[in-house]
Formats: sequence, C-alpha cells, structure tokens
Amino acid sequence: MGKALFLIWVLFFPAVMVMAQHWDSDGDGIADSTDGCPYVAGPAQYNGCPGIPVDLPAPAPVYFAIGQSGLDEAARRHLDRLSRIALADTTIYVYLYGHTDNTGNAAVNMALSLRRAAQCRQYLIDKGLSAYRVMAKGMGEEAPPADNNTAAGRRQNRCVVPGLKKMKK
Repeated sequence: MGKALFLIWVLFFPAVMVMAQHWDSDGDGIADSTDGCPYVAGPAQYNGCPGIPVDLPAPAPVYFAIGQSGLDEAARRHLDRLSRIALADTTIYVYLYGHTDNTGNAAVNMALSLRRAAQCRQYLIDKGLSAYRVMAKGMGEEAPPADNNTAAGRRQNRCVVPGLKKMKK
C-alpha cells in the first residue's frame, strides 16, 4: 500500500505543480505565480494590479522562533501597527514574504516560510483588511534577508518581511 501511495504521489504531484503555476485566482488572465495582485483583477500593463504599484517605506520584519509559525505578542503588536496603516488607506496593499534560515530541509523550510506568511496574512484579515489586499508568499531559505553563515543572521532570517504598495491609477 505504501508503494502505491508513493507512486501516485510521484505521478500526481508534478501535474499539480504545473497547474499551480498557471492558476489565475482573480480571472484577469495573469497566472498567480507572476500576478502582482493575485487576489484582485487588474490589467497586464499594471502586472495584474488595479493600478500602478508604488512601493512605500517597508515596515520592520516580524520575527519567529526556530521552526515556529505562531505569532507571539510582539508579532501581534507589530501586525496591529501594520493593519492600522493599511486600514487608513484602501489603496495600500500588503505583501508578506516569509523566510527561514538555512538549517534543516529546504522543502520543510519552504513550507514553514509559507505558514509564517499565511499566519500574518490571516491576522491582518482578522483585523479588518480585505483578503484581496493582503498577499502572502513563502520564500523558504532562498533570498534570505540576512547572512545565513552566522547565528545572528540566521535569527534575522526567521521572519516575515512586509512590503507596502500604494496603487495609483
């Protein structure tokens, strides 16, 4: 039975990954993997966003304990401040990039980084942000914000880095 499940997984998983690369949640004709705003439709000239995205100063990262994706009190306070900024202006979209350090398995780290970003996304939605204005992406151990060769750098990489974009028409 175990071999049969493994065989099904090996045969089925690549097809799922190909489908996911071409998935278009908002129906604007731009695949989610390249859509700048995958949850709200927008023209190709704006990379799938409803307007021209203009980067705003980035807030500080939200940090996590080793191997964890749960939000502690400091993370919730940080996200509360972020939600107040975004709630004050409906043209601001929040992008959350989850990261991990490079210890452990790369696939496990990718899943952990996505869980971290998703936790932050859900918290912001629960605070009143529209789901289509909050995007979450797991980066795993790829493109770390800090150097993974030191303990201090690895600690800084266990985070979600928020980005804010204002949509101008």
